[in-house]
Amino acid sequence: MPKSFPQFGFWRRRGPHLLLVVAVGLAFFLNLGKPPLFDRDEGAFSEATREMVESGNYISTTLNGEPRYDKPILTYYFQAVGVTLFGWTERGLRFHSALAATLWVFLVWAFARREWDDTTGWVAGMLTATSLWVMVIGRAATADALLNLFLALSLFDLYRFWKQNRRAPLYRVFLWAGLGFLTKGPVAVAIPLAAAFLLALVRGQIIRYLRAVFSPIGWAIFFVVAGPWYWAIYARDGQAFVDGFFLSHNLNRFADTMESHGGVLYYFVPVLLLIVLPHTALLLKALTRVRRATRSDLELFLWLWFGFVFLFFSVSSTQLPHYLLYGSTPLFLLMARYREELRSRFLALLPAAVLAAFLFFLPWIWQLAEPRVTDDFTRAIMTGAPDAFGLEYRVWTGLTLAGVAALFFLARWKPWQHLMAAGLLIATVLAAALFPAYGQVQQGPTKEAALLARSEGWEVVMWRLDMPSFALYYGDITPLRAPEPGEVVFTRITRLDRLDAPTEVVFQKGGIVLARALE
Repeated sequence: MPKSFPQFGFWRRRGPHLLLVVAVGLAFFLNLGKPPLFDRDEGAFSEATREMVESGNYISTTLNGEPRYDKPILTYYFQAVGVTLFGWTERGLRFHSALAATLWVFLVWAFARREWDDTTGWVAGMLTATSLWVMVIGRAATADALLNLFLALSLFDLYRFWKQNRRAPLYRVFLWAGLGFLTKGPVAVAIPLAAAFLLALVRGQIIRYLRAVFSPIGWAIFFVVAGPWYWAIYARDGQAFVDGFFLSHNLNRFADTMESHGGVLYYFVPVLLLIVLPHTALLLKALTRVRRATRSDLELFLWLWFGFVFLFFSVSSTQLPHYLLYGSTPLFLLMARYREELRSRFLALLPAAVLAAFLFFLPWIWQLAEPRVTDDFTRAIMTGAPDAFGLEYRVWTGLTLAGVAALFFLARWKPWQHLMAAGLLIATVLAAALFPAYGQVQQGPTKEAALLARSEGWEVVMWRLDMPSFALYYGDITPLRAPEPGEVVFTRITRLDRLDAPTEVVFQKGGIVLARALE
């Protein structure tokens, strides 16, 4: 390289790192605060945090004034920090997830770099940052990005303990597990325990496993971290907390279908292909190499980690796509490890091209589908699509489709390099166009209705509708009951005529309505 252009040496060394920073910025921070909060999960977490801060009760959370035992306390604390920094905004309520996802990405990068090489680390980080469902949870006001961070910390230190036989990594496993237990409960302990057990079983080291599991110092660390809050809430709420959290929202989620989130044994097969978009081709290539799992302890450990998560949640009665993300970290590492075995540029880019084309044609698909929709509420929601998916959306998606198409003609690049570029393009269009547009259609009317009710000082109740983001934007508890005369009811337009009392509509948009109950 000519000495007159020394700056190229810098870009060769640091360019990939800067690209990873750009990918993280696009995936988790671009337009973070633009889409309204999505119901139910984002609305429920955020309203529970608002009620916690307003009441000063930092032990037992409520939702619309009723006890909420769905999740432990740590996410609410982090949301409280976020709104302290950025106010009661979508950005403030989602900031903890964006930060956790960022740390997760760089943790994956650092681990792969240390265990393998710089390029593998960079690819693993890029895969994590630009995969579809990581982007979704990294921008959501929920607990999942935090949990995935603590799971990665736990299992990486677990492998270090296995490899080095030092106590420090083992004690950190208990620390991260304690924080995960404060984030989402028993799953943060079950996955590390199971992955370590399977590795010890295959390698014939059960005695070593048992010694590690029953470490007195380790469990002391765990209980110092997680114990105080669990003791405090049990002292406050007693058996109601045990029944609500441990039984209903943990044991029963496995044994029974909750909130209509049931599935079938093969549910996670198509989900697996979707959550890693646009990197599906690399995933399929990695899966064909599972027969090599035993050639190293690290690869065996990663396959066992993913395999346990996949099988465990496949037999669970409650199934949600983000459950599979608990086993996605090892997949990203294995995909990066086997990147050179992806030989076809066409196959590498095909999922990205299909996704880009789908996003570009989505407004027309929506228009074609609307006349065939028979549900009145769904059709009412769809009326907001033309404005949300307007010119700006079409420009973004058109440029993305053109960019992905251009990648097919860059013959000098390796297929995995094409995939990294496609990942950046897809991450950009999702954050810049799809998420804001979809959020406006799905949740914009709810936010608008709540802000109107707040500005007018109306007394509002919610009837036959569970959209807790309304209470967050309204700034007050919204009782779930039929309205009294003079009160305003928030409900679906299709359910208004089921009220016994006559009403006067004061707001109607996108399938939801505010109506005043008359005498």
